[in-house]
Amino acid sequence: MFKLLIADDEQLEREALRFIISKSIDSINHFEEAVNGREAIDKARTTKPDIIILDINMPGINGIEAARKIRESDETACIIFLTAFHQFDYAHEAIKVGVEDYIVKPSSEKRIVEVMEKVTSKLMRKIGEKQKREIIESRLDRVTDYLGSEFIYNLATRTLEEEKFENYLTLLDMDFRKGRGMIMKLNYKSYPILTSQEYQKEILKKRCIRLLKAQLRQHDLFCSCNADLNSVLILVYCDRYNGIMESDEILSNRLQSITDNIRDDLNIDIMLGFGSIFESANRAQISFSEAKKSLSEISDKEDLSSSGGSFPIELEMDLEQAVLAVDKGKLDELFVKLEDMVQSSPASFEDKKNSILDLTVILRHSAALQFPEGECRIDTVELGDSLNVLELLKAFKDVLNELISKVAILYASENIPVIKKACQYIEENYYREISLEDTAAYCNLSTFYFSKIFKEHKKKNFITFLTEIRINEAKRLLNQTDLTMKEISGRIGYRDPNYFTRVFKRVEKCSPRHFRNKKMLKQQ
Repeated sequence: MFKLLIADDEQLEREALRFIISKSIDSINHFEEAVNGREAIDKARTTKPDIIILDINMPGINGIEAARKIRESDETACIIFLTAFHQFDYAHEAIKVGVEDYIVKPSSEKRIVEVMEKVTSKLMRKIGEKQKREIIESRLDRVTDYLGSEFIYNLATRTLEEEKFENYLTLLDMDFRKGRGMIMKLNYKSYPILTSQEYQKEILKKRCIRLLKAQLRQHDLFCSCNADLNSVLILVYCDRYNGIMESDEILSNRLQSITDNIRDDLNIDIMLGFGSIFESANRAQISFSEAKKSLSEISDKEDLSSSGGSFPIELEMDLEQAVLAVDKGKLDELFVKLEDMVQSSPASFEDKKNSILDLTVILRHSAALQFPEGECRIDTVELGDSLNVLELLKAFKDVLNELISKVAILYASENIPVIKKACQYIEENYYREISLEDTAAYCNLSTFYFSKIFKEHKKKNFITFLTEIRINEAKRLLNQTDLTMKEISGRIGYRDPNYFTRVFKRVEKCSPRHFRNKKMLKQQ
């Protein structure tokens, strides 16, 4: 286990030490010898011993000088001085500059063994501590990877509170200024070697991510990824000091170049979709939703085989919306489409099964976001135990029916999280130029389904709800401030003061100016 260098100009001393140590200390299994200080220095550099025994009184470079030279290139080797009794004080001083121990000549076998056991025990403790550190560091790395994946997944699929967003950034040591949501999809079919095993796909995925990170880093951009599903979720961001988020056009060209480079280097085709720039957590989900739509324009014509075992993004999105809108007819129609795709695909059964399991995770998570506790439990045992395509499709159909049933029961209640989330978004952003499309994307719903659900539960449409909030705020400002009509109009989200006046008059049956004057007359 350990390597020992013995440096002494007397051959008899070297042989005696080697004999005693080899028979008494099992952990030392490799021996080197040197006859003077110069040779000791050279052998220490070339053989890297764990323990060095140096005689102080050697011709030429003595033991103390040799120890100093060795220490210049090796701070970890344990050095033991071998010294005559009259040199003890001299050797004792040397101990203070980094020598482990000393053996006084002539020495008993007991003393030699005692010193060597002490030194080897120390080395064993160091190895144990090093292994513990490596285990802890390895665990920390795994926790960091897990936390990073969790962060990106939550950022892409739900609205994170700003405080939680900042906590993630701190824990992951991410210097975030602005970012974009991005999604990467690998076409495993394009790879020249058959990739039927999951571990092969994971290796390819990691290589693509590594190359993507390196390419983005050349332009002062960083990225953090979630690679748990077939499609890789990616947060591309710049820091607070050097980075600049490029325009859509420049980034599109940049990504095309990266795609080409990955194809050239790794022999695999990838597709990249990206969303709009965001600075705060509440816009991240919209950016990832846009990335998903962008990617769907590229990949929705692919079959299950050509996409490397994953379904087209457009189909995933349509299934999500059908479940969330409790549209049983649409869901059945989409299932027939998926069924045809699975049955006609040349992909292996394992690929098909993994694709449906991944899709189940996506759909279950989308449904879970609608529930107050953020969890939607469904039975997936039969799905995991299926042994052929027919069993797989039947089990997945049961999963879809269970999901839509749970969402329908939830929507029958008076208050559902998605409506509460939408109302909160409107109340916090009414002064901006927000639209039905913005709010629907924020809630991870299509415009059509969001509009339908919102009207069912609020008994009014989106525009009416937004207008009521804006007019109520306008009335407060008219009563409590001296702001001009133009200033009030800008503060509640209307750029055109004339349009604001028309809307106010339609709702309150009088102009804003008349409303203010009436209030002033009452106060007088």
